[in-house]
Amino acid sequence: MKSGSFETSAVALHYLVKWLLKAGDAPRGKQVVESFLSHFPESRPGRLLHAECMLALGSQEEGRVLLGQLRSVGFSGWERVALEYFKTTDAVPAQIGFTPCLVVDGDETIHKNLKQIFEKFPEFRIVPFVSGLAADEWCLRNGPPGMVIQEWKLRDLPGPALLQHMRQRGWHDLPIVVLSSLVGKRDGSLLKDMGVTEVFEKPVDNDAFREGLVLALVQEKDPTDLSVLERKIIRMLNMGNLASARLLGARVMSHPKARPGIKKYVQALFAFQQNNYEAARKLSMEAIQTGGDLLKCLTILARVLVRMRDFEGAVKCFERASQLSPDNIERLCELAEAYLESGDLSKADATLLQAKKNDPTNDLLARTESKIALRAGQVERAKSIIMHMSQVSGLVSELNNAAVALVKVAQYDQAFDLYRHTFEALPEEFKETRLRVRYNLALAFARSNRLRDSLGALEGLGLVLEGKDVEGIRRKIISLQDKVRLALENKRPLRLVSEGLGEELAGATGEVAGVLQDATANFLQPIDPTTPRPGLVGVFEPSGPEQEFIRLSQGRKIKFKSRHKASATG
Repeated sequence: MKSGSFETSAVALHYLVKWLLKAGDAPRGKQVVESFLSHFPESRPGRLLHAECMLALGSQEEGRVLLGQLRSVGFSGWERVALEYFKTTDAVPAQIGFTPCLVVDGDETIHKNLKQIFEKFPEFRIVPFVSGLAADEWCLRNGPPGMVIQEWKLRDLPGPALLQHMRQRGWHDLPIVVLSSLVGKRDGSLLKDMGVTEVFEKPVDNDAFREGLVLALVQEKDPTDLSVLERKIIRMLNMGNLASARLLGARVMSHPKARPGIKKYVQALFAFQQNNYEAARKLSMEAIQTGGDLLKCLTILARVLVRMRDFEGAVKCFERASQLSPDNIERLCELAEAYLESGDLSKADATLLQAKKNDPTNDLLARTESKIALRAGQVERAKSIIMHMSQVSGLVSELNNAAVALVKVAQYDQAFDLYRHTFEALPEEFKETRLRVRYNLALAFARSNRLRDSLGALEGLGLVLEGKDVEGIRRKIISLQDKVRLALENKRPLRLVSEGLGEELAGATGEVAGVLQDATANFLQPIDPTTPRPGLVGVFEPSGPEQEFIRLSQGRKIKFKSRHKASATG
């Protein structure tokens, strides 16, 4: 099958899988079908055999969905399988899933046209909008929809801005389909950058659109396409679901179309997520050298360099990536922060100004500007921005992480100033958050053995410690005060059991470290390296490069033998 054409491979697949199913080896049949679909992802016969294998394995609901999708595009053969496993075709309704579907287009005839296209799918609910802002507000109120179909040129909130708002909320698995005749060459890089599911040109051919959409959504459910696999790996890593990420990673490593550059890039994602920055840096560079996607590789490399505090190198990578995809707001925000860290406030402000021209309403942009203002000691500027923010927990958590990073590199005064400026900029109504910032300032002083400064940061807080809303932090503050006073009375250094710093704020907000949320590479939610990590499971038995990938994903050190080869050592 590897060397044959589609026709001969499909015939061979049919007989092989049927034989395996008859022999009772459905797991092997599923493995063979998935290998075939990695070569021919849009094959309907392959999808039908996949549904059969899933049903033979007892996954009735998944098999039913696959059959329903084939029914929705009019592919014959699903009836036989439905009768075999469900005794009736009524048990397999034509379905698309991914509902409700937001349709955002200023042309209301498009809304009517799409309703006609999907009228035979009663469960598929369309929520129409002519305004991008109205659609964005609906999402804020209701959470992620099942799918978005949007025009690229919208009158109040541009299509690129709406798309990025969705991704910045962490909705990386949300299928977004662009339906437009106005997508330009410059837009192509952003569409790829943001993980758009599919682009269809107007005017729409109803049958071709329905079929193309269903096939694209099948990839979202059961990916064989490399770009979809990469996006789902990133999503799993962000969620801390390392086991699922490894399973997807192994599929990439064994994918027949995965070039060395793609494999190195995926390995770099895992190394970065597990805080193995030296390995992530080398793997990112190797990915570039071996033909990996330059935009993705530059982005992960820049983020690695930020963690390694090589800000000049990070700036160069972010600048080059921004040249390739100039409208990505998130990366512009990251570039602005890298400029600030490298000591160039004027360039940081200029980059923010550029981003504002693209999307002045972007929440991420407001958070980044307030962070930069606080790092630069511009408290009043930060205060004016924070006053108009809907919530501040994410911002304060990011500032806390920045202060922790400064302490770790012995830049104590800068860390203390950042805590002070954050406290001063927060509105009075954020009572508990302000208390936690003061507590973390006192904790930082205590850990650097500046005990009198620590006590000074806590003094006066007793007046505001009343009420249930601060019950959680009250005990921590009182406990730290007692320990500091006892250490001062005994004239002994203070010893704190935990080796962390600023953990109270991070735990209170529930936010992950960092704000760099990009559809192609948002990997900043840390995975505890002390947590046991299960190996890969299932019918796939990894070997060769796959085994190397698994060893790397288990957080072991990487020893590089040459420019293109790496081996893992215990």
